[in-house]
Amino acid sequence: FVPPDLGPKMYCAYGSSDGEGGVGTTNLHCDMADAVNIMAYAPPEFLRERGIEVPGIWTRSDDSPSTTTTTVAANTDAPAAAAVWDIYPPEAMSDLRKFIGKSVGKAYSAECSGPAAAKLGDPIHNQETFLTLPMRRRFFERYSHSCYRIYQIPGDAVFVPAGCAHQVCNYSSAVKVAMDFVSPERVEHCRRLTGEFRQLDSRHPRSRDLLQLGNILWWTFAGQQPTPKQPALSESDSEDENRQRQPKQKAKSGSRPKKQPKKSATRSGSGSKANNVSGKDSKTRSPSLLSSLSSSFSIEEQDDDDDDDVSGGGGSSDDFLLKTVSNDQ
Repeated sequence: FVPPDLGPKMYCAYGSSDGEGGVGTTNLHCDMADAVNIMAYAPPEFLRERGIEVPGIWTRSDDSPSTTTTTVAANTDAPAAAAVWDIYPPEAMSDLRKFIGKSVGKAYSAECSGPAAAKLGDPIHNQETFLTLPMRRRFFERYSHSCYRIYQIPGDAVFVPAGCAHQVCNYSSAVKVAMDFVSPERVEHCRRLTGEFRQLDSRHPRSRDLLQLGNILWWTFAGQQPTPKQPALSESDSEDENRQRQPKQKAKSGSRPKKQPKKSATRSGSGSKANNVSGKDSKTRSPSLLSSLSSSFSIEEQDDDDDDDVSGGGGSSDDFLLKTVSNDQ
């Protein structure tokens, strides 16, 4: 997963014109998502000529009294702005494609289909056309679609919804900062644009899925899921859990349980038969146990050659033998 490049991005451009013969600054196009554009700077000389006061760049109080009277713009019809935006709603997209195709003499995908249309691209996504003032008037007269015209000066932020075709013309040199984002209200338009970009030729600069809307929506959904809470344990469950933890804690501490001595015993069934009981170490037996057995058992130390009297085999010189003694009656 490669995160989409949503910005911020910086733009630096010279001034231009949107009238007859003008070329504008940014041709008509659609962004892959919602966008916000902030003008950060415009030349103080231009602001002075247009009479635009921007704190931090130029205000009338910054001029001396001798130059205050010359700050009025020579062309009073010029708008008091450093840039102008023309934003068309999504409903005008189809008619814009037809109008541009007829104006430039190309049969785009709106009028033909197949590989030829894919190679020609899209009249809007190609970003090849700027609508001058005469062209915008003809478009309105033919299709009755008007645009939202927004004037911008330093410090102003312009929001462009996803799915809206727009163009920009700077009246002066300017520095701008832009940032793309996906709003919940325009997700459907972002999905539609992603599908339109996918239909373009693979060599088209807009054919790549730079937004990755599916990944954005997936991780947004996954990040909003609450963490499941563990159910509360009852008293009996907590006691069982503590018992299970005790052996683990002993194993971690490094202590090992002592090995119990091996025992083998054969008890007598009736008076004449004797049973022998052998153990590993007499010291491990408690005195109380030996005293209780002394009344009916006699303890004799055995050598290695008496191994045939020991049951269980494998005994050594340290082993002892408990031999049954019958009581005289």
